[in-house]
Amino acid sequence: MDGKILSGDICRSTCGRDKDGVFLVISVTGDRALIADGNVRKVRSLKKKNLKHLEILIPQADVTLSERIGKGIPTSDKSLRRRIAELSQKK
Repeated sequence: MDGKILSGDICRSTCGRDKDGVFLVISVTGDRALIADGNVRKVRSLKKKNLKHLEILIPQADVTLSERIGKGIPTSDKSLRRRIAELSQKK
């Protein structure tokens, strides 16, 4: 793994108000990522986060879900929370 953050990665925030929170990366543009966790950061209000403030926990964990959210396909916050929990436990 080269440490490059991609959409579909499960990451941990290393600083800010959301420090130590676990998020799914929805998309990456330049030096920013759009992230959501389905709890504090809902699918309808994604958070922009600097890439240097994210640490990869599980690379390419759920590319399909991140693509669905990125395309605006309706996805519930509950399903996002459940998926992050499932993937985090497998780690």
